[in-house]
Parts: sequence; C-alpha cells; structure tokens
Amino acid sequence: EATKSLEQAQTDLKAGLDGIPGKLVDPEGMRAALILAKTYLKQGDNESASNVMDNEKYGPVPLMKAQGPPDSKFPSDLYATELQVVVGMMSADDADAQALLARAVEVMESLRKSVKGDDAQKKLTDIYIRLARDIREQLDNALPQKKARLIAAFRLLLDRISATSEDAATLRWVGQTLVDLGQASMAPNQPKANGQAAELLKTAIETFKRLKTIDSEAPMAVDYLLGKSYRLVGEYKNSVDVFKELLSEKP
Repeated sequence: EATKSLEQAQTDLKAGLDGIPGKLVDPEGMRAALILAKTYLKQGDNESASNVMDNEKYGPVPLMKAQGPPDSKFPSDLYATELQVVVGMMSADDADAQALLARAVEVMESLRKSVKGDDAQKKLTDIYIRLARDIREQLDNALPQKKARLIAAFRLLLDRISATSEDAATLRWVGQTLVDLGQASMAPNQPKANGQAAELLKTAIETFKRLKTIDSEAPMAVDYLLGKSYRLVGEYKNSVDVFKELLSEKP
C-alpha cells in the first residue's frame, strides 16, 4: 500500500512538473521537484533522482543557480539531497568515480555554507553521519567491484565529520569505523597498509589526534587504536611512543 501511494505521488508530481509552461519555474515547482527526487531516493533509484535534480527545465540544482532559493531553508535541504544522490551514484557500474567525488566535495562545501545558526556545526555533522551510516549499510552488502568506490565516498564523509564535529563520541565512532575499514581493505597477513587502506588509517590517526585535543580524558581505547593505526601504516616509532605512554598510565 505504501509503495503504491509513493508511486502515485511520483506520477502526479512528474505530470505536474512536465506540464509547467515556459522556462520559469515558481518556488512551489522547485520544492515539488526536490520532493520527487527524494521519493526516488527512498526507493533506491539514484538514477531517476539524479535526472530530476539536474533536469534542465525544473531541476532544483540548475534552478537554484539561475533563480536562487525559494526560501532560506531550501539550500541546505537541496545540497543534502544532492549529496545523497551523488554518493548513491558512486556504486553504479558505469560510474565516473573521480568526477563524482569532485562533485561531492563541491556539494559539501555548498552545504557547509548553507547551514546557518548557532547550531550549524551540529546540524552539518548530523547530515554527514546519516549519509555515512547509509553508505556503511550499502558497504556491508556491496559486491567487491563496488566496495572500493563506496569506501572512497565513505572516507570523504568521515573526513568531513572528523573535521566539523566537536563531539567526542562522534569522533570515536569515526575513528573506530576508519580503522575497521582500513584493516578490512588490507590483504591477509599484509604487514603494512598501502593505497586505500593507508588513506583510511591516516584519516583515523588524524581523527584520534583531534579527539585527544578535544577530550583530554579520552578512554584508553583511543590511545590503543591510535597506536595500532600508526603501526598499520608503518609509523613504528610513533606507535611505540603511544603504547609506551599507554603502559606508563596503566602498567
């Protein structure tokens, strides 16, 4: 029943948008197009969502540039949705991963500028975390050929979360997730990470270092993971130094 209602809403929205005369779309048309794109995303149809977002007649992405937003809240909603579309398209077999990553970076910068208010940083981090969790779910079920592209998108989001969040629990989650992914990307018995695995682990290191500046009483597990990450990327002296300090605190 819910699926039928969603499909009917899509049919009605698309008919209304296709029937708009001329080239000017009013604010309600822009909002309707964004809602239509979201319904496709809900069904996992990233291609249809992308086609709506970029439609040259009523697509909210080109219209935003040409006409401006219909209200102050629209830009952040648009960019968050666009980012979800772009990330979703990265798993397609014919995806241009580099072009999509470049677009994701551009959209994230627009999103950052669009989120306003005293709690802007928290709102931004919450958006990134929702997307990161969606990608993590996709990763758990992805075929091997799609995993590398999804991991690249995931790392990008985690990197942004790490840079924007001041919340210790969030940073611990980011760091732990990066270490898990980094290890999973290494071959069995591989002594030192390289390529994508090394990039993930280096981002984890920066996250743990940032966490320790924010929370001087971070759990000992953070030091353990930091030392482990240093070891996995071949920074053995740093790893030994961290473990030495850890043992001196709790022999």
